[in-house]
Amino acid sequence: MTTEQPASVLALMETFAQVYTLQGGNLFLEPWERDLTGMGPRGNPHIITATRALREVAGWWMFLLLTPWCLVRILIPPADHQQLDSWREAGSGIKDLALGQPVTLVIDGSERKAHLEFHEALGVHFIEPLVLNMTGYRGNDEVFAAHERVIATRDGILARTGRSCTRQTEISRRELFSPFRKLAGGAG
Repeated sequence: MTTEQPASVLALMETFAQVYTLQGGNLFLEPWERDLTGMGPRGNPHIITATRALREVAGWWMFLLLTPWCLVRILIPPADHQQLDSWREAGSGIKDLALGQPVTLVIDGSERKAHLEFHEALGVHFIEPLVLNMTGYRGNDEVFAAHERVIATRDGILARTGRSCTRQTEISRRELFSPFRKLAGGAG
């Protein structure tokens, strides 16, 4: 992993935020599902689209994308990845889907479940859903603080159990959703 954040990647993160701000509601909701604010039942008008936590892992750029509708991790493959052309071809037919074709990626020995996406301005990328309901949060800071608590909980569990392999350092769905559901008022 490198700590260097090239201007081109930072600009790409900003482009993601702009594109998902413009079409974010259309990704998950049909027109008849929208409420009076136009955001739909899962949209939260107190959340502003933002990106955070940029990192590079084995040539893949990853960052969090928060929208009023969801919190996801964006995975951008290396420009020279051997499957890029086939992903681009498969992704070009995804235009009207909320989430693209599910795929399993192995990045630096860690298996990830994600969805293939393609957008002319963004290129081939993958979405790893984290939270698909933002209604229980009062704003961006609360969402990111909850995410940081999930990471701290995961790290604490790994430290207590002595686990350390790369695959085990990824958040399991149970570890991820339990704290968020409690914060959002759902059952634990």
